[in-house]
Amino acid sequence: LAWAQQAPPNFLFAVKASRYVTHIKRMVVEQKSIDLVVESAEGLGKKLGPFLFQFQANFKRDMARLEAFLAMLPAKHRHTLEFRHESWLIPPVFELLRARNIALCIPDHPKMPQSLETTSDFTYVRFHLGAGRIGYGKAALEMWAHRVSAWRDRGLDVFLYFNNDMEGYAIRDAQSLQSMLGVEREGRDSNPGTGNNRSSA
Repeated sequence: LAWAQQAPPNFLFAVKASRYVTHIKRMVVEQKSIDLVVESAEGLGKKLGPFLFQFQANFKRDMARLEAFLAMLPAKHRHTLEFRHESWLIPPVFELLRARNIALCIPDHPKMPQSLETTSDFTYVRFHLGAGRIGYGKAALEMWAHRVSAWRDRGLDVFLYFNNDMEGYAIRDAQSLQSMLGVEREGRDSNPGTGNNRSSA
């Protein structure tokens, strides 16, 4: 794909899965639906990062669905699941994810349930909305920098994404967190999202 050719050498793309899989069918899909998501992204080659599956807040835990769904995800790629109903955040779910090296996505939003459990060799954080509603303050970013440093010390790759983009806060917050973590910005020695720095902000 042209995207892969145009991106910096160490850049990784995260791919958000189809709403057909996550919102309409809610995991109950045939293998071909998963294959379509994966195969359409494989043109990114070595720049292909994790696949994100984001589920709705009214989708409650269903262990049978989860087991069948996880079995369809190809182990050669990284996958992360974002659950927005608190019923999913329990040890049996964590163990199912851990058995297949699939990450539990960590959403940061005042109204979303959150667990800091790590279930794979990487973790994936989505900064949807800070406690201040727009942007993250220094104290909040320092707290996350401490968490990220601890994960990296354990050898985990860390993917961080800011969605609070009103008035450009997402960019500024990402840059501030990069500075706290000592991660070089794009255009220098390395880029956000590189495996060299084991973080993406």
